[in-house]
Amino acid sequence: MAQDECASAPTLVTGVGSAFNTATATVTALPAVTDALCAGTYLNWVATQKDVWFQWSPTANGTADFSTCLAGSYDTSIVIYSGTCAALTPVACNGDATDSTGCQPFSSLVSQLPVAAGTTYYVRIGGYGGTPTTEGATGTGAITVTFTAGVDGCIGATGACDVAHATPGCATASCCAAVCSFSPDCCAIVWDQACVDIAIPTCGYFVYACTAPAQPNDCATSPRLITADGSVAFSNVGANSDGPGYGDSCNSGNNESNNDVWYRLNAVANGDFSINTCGTVPFDSKLAVYDLGTSPSTFNYNTLPDVLVNCNDDGSATCLTTGGVAFASELSVTVSAGRSYLVCLSTFTNGETGAGTIQFNIPEPCVLTPATVAEAEPCGQDLNGGCNMTTPVFEPIALGAIVEGTFWSSTTNRDTDWYQFSIPSDRSVTVNLRSASLAQLFILSDACPGATLGTGSGSCPTVTTACLTPGTYRVVVLPSLFVTNPCNSGALNNYSLQLTGVIPTTACPVLMDSTCQQPGPDTVTGSASTVLSGNFGQYCATACANGTGYTTNNQWAAVFSGASLPKQISCINLGVGAMRSLNSTTTGVCGYYASDLPIGAQLILYRDINGGAPTAPVSEGGDLEVIVTRDVSLPGGLLFGNVEFDPPLCIENETNVVVCMSYYNLGPTVPAIAGVPGNSGYRTVVALTAVDPALPSNVYSRAVDGCALTTYSLRNYATATNRLQWPIELNGQLASCGGGSACPADQNNDGVVNGADLGLLLGAWGPCPNCRADINIDGVVNGADLGLLLGAWGPCI
Repeated sequence: MAQDECASAPTLVTGVGSAFNTATATVTALPAVTDALCAGTYLNWVATQKDVWFQWSPTANGTADFSTCLAGSYDTSIVIYSGTCAALTPVACNGDATDSTGCQPFSSLVSQLPVAAGTTYYVRIGGYGGTPTTEGATGTGAITVTFTAGVDGCIGATGACDVAHATPGCATASCCAAVCSFSPDCCAIVWDQACVDIAIPTCGYFVYACTAPAQPNDCATSPRLITADGSVAFSNVGANSDGPGYGDSCNSGNNESNNDVWYRLNAVANGDFSINTCGTVPFDSKLAVYDLGTSPSTFNYNTLPDVLVNCNDDGSATCLTTGGVAFASELSVTVSAGRSYLVCLSTFTNGETGAGTIQFNIPEPCVLTPATVAEAEPCGQDLNGGCNMTTPVFEPIALGAIVEGTFWSSTTNRDTDWYQFSIPSDRSVTVNLRSASLAQLFILSDACPGATLGTGSGSCPTVTTACLTPGTYRVVVLPSLFVTNPCNSGALNNYSLQLTGVIPTTACPVLMDSTCQQPGPDTVTGSASTVLSGNFGQYCATACANGTGYTTNNQWAAVFSGASLPKQISCINLGVGAMRSLNSTTTGVCGYYASDLPIGAQLILYRDINGGAPTAPVSEGGDLEVIVTRDVSLPGGLLFGNVEFDPPLCIENETNVVVCMSYYNLGPTVPAIAGVPGNSGYRTVVALTAVDPALPSNVYSRAVDGCALTTYSLRNYATATNRLQWPIELNGQLASCGGGSACPADQNNDGVVNGADLGLLLGAWGPCPNCRADINIDGVVNGADLGLLLGAWGPCI
């Protein structure tokens, strides 16, 4: 492929993601890669690394960002070169981006690289984790270059724009360009106080001032100290407005902090700090929390906008003002022991003031659970680093055990402790982690890297629960932050980890992966490609919003018939995705990122009783009759996922089948899907592939709960250059698999005739030629068929 070599590298289009696949690439021997330009970012590029190449040339001077952020991709590494393919000079590299929120874990980002007009830059993409004899991570992904045109004096400039310094230009390119358009000397000679005076209003810099305070805690510099849980009376009558605006982070109707009063917490423990005005405030309130660091007495209040931790305008629907209107506020943030935090209570409308109370709940020191076993790894050693080790090692843990463990961290590294356990049958597994340090907890599948099945972080305790099928799993414990916490730091190193499991009341869903374990000899593909392009479709979805929104009940379908229909199915592979809408931590713009939680769904295989385009299930008056269902769990990100049939499913008597992914409502007004909070930005989608624009669409969708058409309609997704199809294939065998069903009363092919089959039969009652519920094949589902089903009640023999 062209992207396999520097000499044939495809050209990147600014702002448009370009797909790549290093799994099918070869190794480029020269030039050898080092991390001299990006030490500490975990580049880890070895001589056996497969790689791909792209090229890009800016049309003007400026800066460029090169990113591999793509939910569902792999642990990438990138190197940028100038020169020619025969004489390449490295100019930048990156292993792991500082913040991969919303991307795949360990995405790569070269940020703010100064670039010159007309210069060709070569982008080389590989992966992390190789050794001298084994290749590093490979897979599919996308590379995106973003360009910002610059003023000559701003490109590569250093120094804050709101601070005078002896060199020309300043570090924020957009502000630098705006100031220099007024005063060119700021970019040609020196960035002096006159430049700063222009920058402050032009670029929106905040200058703190508190004028004529009317309340004891009217100024941010004189907050009321909070030392315990409880309600605190306040009045903001006559209060001034000395706090900064909130930008877009509050999802508020305005950017104002009006008539604000202030509180301060000196955190004595790590954990969740909660504040609310629910039912106790007479006006439309706002809340914000700022991090003052470890020395509040020397804090520069001009920097308040830079240390905003989080804010809230309107709380949940039940968080009311004293007048019964849902405009009170509630906010919870994670705080660290030894740091001070400033709380701002303000109003939405200037002058709308009054008296009320504000509620605080502060974290308390953590008490560990008495242990039954000690971690085998002494603090400071690496004996159970799991998938982070060249040769992975996992420490065994049994259900019922309570481990006393230790971890440590620095500003560049942190200890990760990997535990492994097995279960013989379905279990609802709960992991309880307690630590004085802020900590993260994961339940993962047994691959490297494993799929996330459960996660928790922050407070003591941190708890996560996952319904798991028989197999082997891993629990990972690590500090949340890259902070100085060496061994021998006492309670900050210690944790207790408790693992319990109970038999669930219903079967656990199977986690989708990408591998068919027992494939048949034949594969029938229903799309022109099965390589994910990074595009996806969602139906009956709310607009993108930061940590809010959802998809409702909807279904996606693809049709197989005639020659494209195997006689036996071992696996169905199709594009799926579990996503979450969040604001970018760098741009503040909402986007869709890999879900941090697995999300339940159901695969349904239908027979189409009259052929043609699908309409709806027969229970809704349509033409689709259930053959079999499978409850599944979708890991975070986009995946060409696999659903296994063991033993293989014989469908040789079928002429038209429809493969359907059925997604549940993730909104606020329905029971939450296990482990997934409602209306919190979580969405289930179909992952798509880019094909020739002349090809037709192959995917249908419908609404289940009335948000749109309840019958299937063809979806026509396209980009400027491609048609987007749903990647899907059936694996099994084209040859006969031994005739019809040995148990025709088993309507859903689960090996037993029971109430589920009775429901399917009753749903098809009446004239129904060629449908499975017509057990005696007389063209109508009636009492005769009911008698045959009841006569076969119980396990199929």
